[in-house]
Amino acid sequence: MVESKLLKSPLFDGGTTPNGTSGGLYTTPEIANAVKGTEEYLTKMYDIPLYSALMSVKAAGQIGKTVFSPMTQVRNVSTASFCIS
Repeated sequence: MVESKLLKSPLFDGGTTPNGTSGGLYTTPEIANAVKGTEEYLTKMYDIPLYSALMSVKAAGQIGKTVFSPMTQVRNVSTASFCIS
């Protein structure tokens, strides 16, 4: 891994690289704080019952439009046939 004084804030501490050394993701402190702050904010939003219910309805609607759509299934099958040949 390239050592850099600029990229000194660990975003994710864990994992290993392909050569067996300890890995992780490093970025600038500003970006790390932005990512961590967004994660905490969105997690707290799910504690609100109304927001949680709205997100459940939204997810069900999106699943119905994508996974259960006949048009989507036909497109997936027809394009997959090009990948096989």
